[in-house]
Amino acid sequence: MFSNENRYTRNEFRNNGAGTAVMFSNHIEMTQNIFAENQGSHAYGLLLKEVSDLNIQHNKFQDNTIGIHAEGLNRILYEHNDFNHNGWAVRIRGACLGNVFRYNNFRYNSFDVSYTGLIHNNRFESNYWSQYSGYDLDRDQYGDIPYRPVKLFSVISNRTPETLILLKSAFVSLLNYSEQVAPIFTPVDLMDQRPVLKPFAHDPN
Repeated sequence: MFSNENRYTRNEFRNNGAGTAVMFSNHIEMTQNIFAENQGSHAYGLLLKEVSDLNIQHNKFQDNTIGIHAEGLNRILYEHNDFNHNGWAVRIRGACLGNVFRYNNFRYNSFDVSYTGLIHNNRFESNYWSQYSGYDLDRDQYGDIPYRPVKLFSVISNRTPETLILLKSAFVSLLNYSEQVAPIFTPVDLMDQRPVLKPFAHDPN
C-alpha cells in the first residue's frame, strides 16, 4: 500500500489463502508474473484497489477463483496476458475509468469479465475469447461481429451469489444468449469490436 513507481517482474504467486494486493499506489509495472491456484471464497490472483497508471503485461492468471479484482482504477493497460481456467478472469467493481484491455487471451473462464457500476469508459480491443462464436467472412483473422464479454448470469450472480449452483445449466445458457441478442441488463457499449479468432502465442514466463 502507498508505494509508487515499483516493478514486479518474474514472480510466482501460487496457492495463497488470499492472493496478492496492490492498493493506493501509482506508476506500477507488472510483467512476466504468474498468479495461479489462489482459490477460496475470498481469494484472488491479484487485487487492485485505488491504483492509477499501471502496466500489466505478459502475465499469466491460471486456476484462480478471481484472476484480477479491480476497484477504483484509472489508466491501466492490460496487454498480452493469459487468463486461463479462472472462475472470474477479471472482476471489475466501482469506478474504473480509462483502462485498456488488448491482445489478451481469455480461455475457458467461467466468467471472462464481471462488471458492476453504471459508468463505463474502458476499452476492449483485439482480445482472444474462447467463448466467442462469431465468424470471419473476410478472412482477416478478426471476428465480423463484436463480442460482449459480460454475461447476464454474471450480473445475476453478483447480486445473488447462491445462483452460482445453476452455472452449467441449460437455463443459464439461454439467459446469456438472449442477452447477447438484445442487451438490457449488461453494459451495451462494453464490447470487443474486433475479437481475434486465434489465441496469441505469448512468450512463456
